[in-house]
Amino acid sequence: MNKNQKIILAIFIPIIIFFIAITIAYYTGVTTHTTKEVGYGSITGREFPYYSTTYNHNPFDWGKT
Repeated sequence: MNKNQKIILAIFIPIIIFFIAITIAYYTGVTTHTTKEVGYGSITGREFPYYSTTYNHNPFDWGKT
């Protein structure tokens, strides 16, 4: 390889590895929040509890990733 090819590889290979690592951290750093809410039944009209779960992806939350 000539000098220009080595320079291009020295710049782009770490950038590609960084984005691959961020993608992996995005999918492993999941925080779930479960909340209990009250809804109404469509047939009976009575209240019933239901649980709502939200998922937050944060690759920079180092404690959970």
